[in-house]
Parts: sequence; C-alpha cells; structure tokens
Amino acid sequence: MKLFIPKYLFLLLCISFSSSLMAQDDLEKATALMMRVKNAYDSANMSFQMKYTYAAADKPNIITDSLTGEIKMSGKDCLTSIGNVVLLKNKSYSISIFKEDKLMMLSRPSELTESVQLPTTAITAALKKTGVVSCSMKKVKQMTSIIFKYDENASCKTLEVMIDETALRIMSMKAQVKKPGDADAQAASDTYVIISSVFSGFKSEKVDPSTFDEHMFFTRTGNVFKPSPKYADYQVFLASPNF
Repeated sequence: MKLFIPKYLFLLLCISFSSSLMAQDDLEKATALMMRVKNAYDSANMSFQMKYTYAAADKPNIITDSLTGEIKMSGKDCLTSIGNVVLLKNKSYSISIFKEDKLMMLSRPSELTESVQLPTTAITAALKKTGVVSCSMKKVKQMTSIIFKYDENASCKTLEVMIDETALRIMSMKAQVKKPGDADAQAASDTYVIISSVFSGFKSEKVDPSTFDEHMFFTRTGNVFKPSPKYADYQVFLASPNF
C-alpha cells in the first residue's frame, strides 16, 4: 500500500487546504481557526515529524501500512520528506520527487496553494466546489476537533482535523477516502479506506535557507530543465503550462 499513501498525502493536503475555506455557523468558526493556523504556519520557522497510517474502513483498528517523515518550514517555504516522496515548495517552484518512479514534477507554487490564498469573499464558492455538506466542532481544553462531511460524489467521505489552539498546530488528520479504482463505487464501508496522519516533535528553529533551494534538484537554462547529478536519471515533467 506504500504506493498509494503518497497519493493520499496529496489528497489530504488538498482537502485540508480547501476545507479551510468555509462559511455559516460552525463553518465560520472552522474557517477562522484554520486561517489562524495557516497564518501561523506561513510565518513559522520550524520542523516536525509525521506518521501516516492506512487501514480499511471496515477494519479501522488494523493498520495495514504506514509511512514516517519530516517537514521543515521557513515562512512559506516548505520541504517534506516521507517515504520515497520529497516535496519542496519555495517562492518560485513546487517540486515533487517520486523516487520509485524516478519522476520529478515541477509546477508553479501559486497553482498548488491557490486554495489557501483565496480571499474570504470567495469562501462560499470554494465551499461548493469542495463538496463539503456539513461541519461540526468539539473543544476539550486547548484541543479542538473539526469534522467535515462531504457529499456522496466526493472522493473524501469525512475529514477530521485536530488542532492545538494554544500552539496553533495541526496535531492530526483522519480522512475516509475511496479506495483506488472505486471512484464510481457506492459509499459502502468496504470501498473506503482510512488514512490518518499524526504530527509531533514540533521544534521552533531557523532552517538553513539552502534547504529550500531548487538547485538541489535541477538547473534551468531558458526553458530547459536539467536534473542535478543526484537526480540525473529522473524524468522531468512540467505540470504548469508556459513555464
């Protein structure tokens, strides 16, 4: 299942970003909290550990696979290493490295982060696009749980985000998503999987700026992108037009 987890990682990130754009009652409260968290992360210098686990929805207590990794952040620059996947975002590029496939995917960072940069006036429109139908919140001391439910046609059925409101840190996320190949299946428990992520070991520290240098991965001359020696045998795929 390790081949699937990186794909779910992308899905979790997209879901969590787009889910921060909501309105109405608990959705308004969730929006405000998620935006506070986003702003805190956007200005942070820190690193932390993460663990992703995979289980069938009808057997949620039986973990069939897991991956561990690390995230380093400095403002809006971010380097994620998890399993055989490396993700780098800086002001110029979003870079995705898939080691098993020997593939390097390049895109413009604004295209991957646009959903979290939308103004609040676009919240309602973004909400309709994501398929979220309800939101509930539960708070115990400084910990707040936000549960999003999606419509039956969405790839995600539910998403729960646990936030430490004092530290403004996302502590965990748990999503119930459709299994690969089951995009058209009904929402029966055996067609869904649960992908969970836990974040720990938060450290506030100044990260070396070279950590986020795209030249670790490639050099560019005009419209030609050449992989660095470490990735010389990788195929480069441009995900953004008119690069």
